[in-house]
Amino acid sequence: MAMHNATFFSGFNFDTGLAWVNTNEVTGTNWVTTGYALSAVQNAATINPAVAGVAGGIIRYTMDNLARTGTTISASSGIALYADALGSPVAKPVFAVVDFGAPYTTTSGTFGINWSGNGVFEIDLS
Repeated sequence: MAMHNATFFSGFNFDTGLAWVNTNEVTGTNWVTTGYALSAVQNAATINPAVAGVAGGIIRYTMDNLARTGTTISASSGIALYADALGSPVAKPVFAVVDFGAPYTTTSGTFGINWSGNGVFEIDLS
């Protein structure tokens, strides 16, 4: 899970941008380059990514809320979720982008993401 600025999201295209790259990535104090693995321990709480089927042919991707303390981050506009371990047919394929709707900044504070009760995203197979 990597954080990016508004330029990344304004130009992202799933038809041509499947491979994650660190262009327009946001980093800062206590937020590392390339972001964090979804299975990583974040301030003593795991993110716990999960996929579950729900009624009506919908697949829901969920994970725990994130609260990263002690961060100094400037103008984070969203995150890209990518599979770092995959190398073929595309290296580090992006499987979801989440645009925060506005840039957010912290100064020696907590950067948090509170996901919807409906998860990070849903795919309707019906």
